[in-house]
Amino acid sequence: DRGVIFEQLKKIHLWLSGKAVMREKTHELRFQSARCLMCGCCLEICPNFSAGGGFAGALAAVNAYRMFNQESDEPHRAEAAKRYVKHYYAGCGTSLACRAICPAGIPVDELISRSNAAAVWRRRS
Repeated sequence: DRGVIFEQLKKIHLWLSGKAVMREKTHELRFQSARCLMCGCCLEICPNFSAGGGFAGALAAVNAYRMFNQESDEPHRAEAAKRYVKHYYAGCGTSLACRAICPAGIPVDELISRSNAAAVWRRRS
C-alpha cells in the first residue's frame, strides 16, 4: 500500500499546475529524479519518518526537484516550496541513510540539496 507515500506528496502539492518548462541545464538531474521507483525504501530506513507523522521523507525531496525546476506557475511553485519547508526541510535530520538504500541508485543527497535550495532560498538549478 503506497497510500502513505501519495498522501505525503499531496501535502506538499508536488504536481505541475502550469505548463512544464524544460531547460537543458537541469535535464540530467530531472531524469535522475524521474527514476524514483517510489518503493519507500528511503522511508523505511529514515530515522525521522513515521507513517502518521508530518515528515515526508527523501522521496518527497527527490520528486520535488523535478517540480521546482519545471513549474511555470509561480504561485503554485511558491506554495509548494512553503509546504516543502514544513513537511521536509524542517524535519530532516540529514542522516542520509536514504542515499545508500536507494535501489535505483538515485543521487538522493544531490537532489535533496538542490530541492532545499529551490524551496528555502528560491534558487533554481
